[in-house]
Amino acid sequence: MAQSFEPTVVVDAYQGIRARSCEILRSLDPGQAVLPVATCPQWSVTELSCHLFGVADDVLHGRLDNPGSEPWTAAQVDRHRSKPPAVIAEEWEASAEPFDAVLLVIPTPTNLQIVMDSVTHEYDLRLAVDQPGPSECLALDIGAEFLLRGLRSALPDLAAQIEGSELSGLERLRALTGRRSARQLESLGIDGGLLGRYLSASPMPMTPTDILERSTS
Repeated sequence: MAQSFEPTVVVDAYQGIRARSCEILRSLDPGQAVLPVATCPQWSVTELSCHLFGVADDVLHGRLDNPGSEPWTAAQVDRHRSKPPAVIAEEWEASAEPFDAVLLVIPTPTNLQIVMDSVTHEYDLRLAVDQPGPSECLALDIGAEFLLRGLRSALPDLAAQIEGSELSGLERLRALTGRRSARQLESLGIDGGLLGRYLSASPMPMTPTDILERSTS
């Protein structure tokens, strides 16, 4: 069943992502900053943080040609990759007031998509530096809802299977963003082969290998 979220709730969820992610970025040592990100293999931890901040930075500066495309995200990385993660965290936090005001008026589903992308990468960051987060939070629910809207239209039976499962919020979002293998999903009672074929046409194809991820709850 489709869920709706008030704009203020979406902003609250994004604020939580930003606060949690910035806390992690400030905690990193130089060795952690260059670690590869298993779920975004083209990026290091620093490069991932460039994208996390880069979305807000681009929105505020009107750089919105082909948002979400590879050239768009590559430009974010090129723009900020020389900065340590702690500096990126400072700049991201400094953008909070103007960006949150804009996010408040961005219509649905685009606002949900921003939260989906950001919380997905928050957990990509957590996985890379071994700082697990909660298995349930509002941002995980919003992110999953954005993705389920498309899945309900394309494959309603699979969407119902995922929604009717006992997956945690974290596992549901990670499945929908290709961060779980078909084998992992099959073990949870989800048709991993069908979801994999669906995701193959998206920017988030299913991982061919198992992703083992801890949570704090």
